[in-house]
Amino acid sequence: MDKARLVLKLDSVVVAPPLRRRGLAGVLVARGFADLVSGGVRNIVRVYAHSVHPATVLLLRRLGFHDPQVVGAPISDVSIEAENREAFLRACESRFRDQMNRMRLQCEFCRKGDRRARPWCTPRGEAPTGGQE
Repeated sequence: MDKARLVLKLDSVVVAPPLRRRGLAGVLVARGFADLVSGGVRNIVRVYAHSVHPATVLLLRRLGFHDPQVVGAPISDVSIEAENREAFLRACESRFRDQMNRMRLQCEFCRKGDRRARPWCTPRGEAPTGGQE
């Protein structure tokens, strides 16, 4: 590829087992992509990611990545050439915003002792400590 256009590869994003299924990886990936793409300094035109785990495939699908091939290497990708750049950025920003709103709601539930609370800030089975924001 020419030096003016860049391709990224997302390596593994690993969340400690007690903190999984709370949206933390999605927040990090969406925010990271949004920051990289919105800067305008880098001309990123494609992003690749290994997509072995179903949660990874779902996370990437929500951002507009293609599903991995049925045979061969399990690679997902998204093209963010000029015509797709804004749509990709909107998807990342929207995903980040939605997940952060869910996390804030969980903080409110937790602070109020609501039975619907699923604190994302503590490992499963542990009581949250006071002073969360």
